[in-house]
Amino acid sequence: MSSTIGKALTSAYILYACRGEPKSGYRLMHDAREILLAKWGPGSFYPAMGELVRNRMLTRTRDKGRRVAYAYRITAEGRAYLKMITGYFKNKELGKFMTYLMDGE
Repeated sequence: MSSTIGKALTSAYILYACRGEPKSGYRLMHDAREILLAKWGPGSFYPAMGELVRNRMLTRTRDKGRRVAYAYRITAEGRAYLKMITGYFKNKELGKFMTYLMDGE
C-alpha cells in the first residue's frame, strides 16, 4: 500500500476517533487495531498524531495523573479537514469502490 494513502487513512481515523472525549495515543492505537484490524505500530501512529498537532488539527495536553501520557482532542481545523475528506466519499464511483471493498462483490 502506498505510504501516502496509509498516512491519509491513519490521519483520518485519528481525527474521527478524537471527535468525542480526549483520548490517549495508546487508546487511539489500541482501538484502531481492534476496530480496523490494522497493524499500526507506534512508528507510524505517533508521527501521524504529531503532524496533526503541528497542523493544528489536534490539541495535545498532559493527561493528569499519568507521568508521560497525553490526551488528544480534535480542533475546529481538524473537524473541517475531516468534513472535507468525508465529501470525497460522496463521489459515486468512489462510493461503489468502497462498497465493493466492504462487501467483496
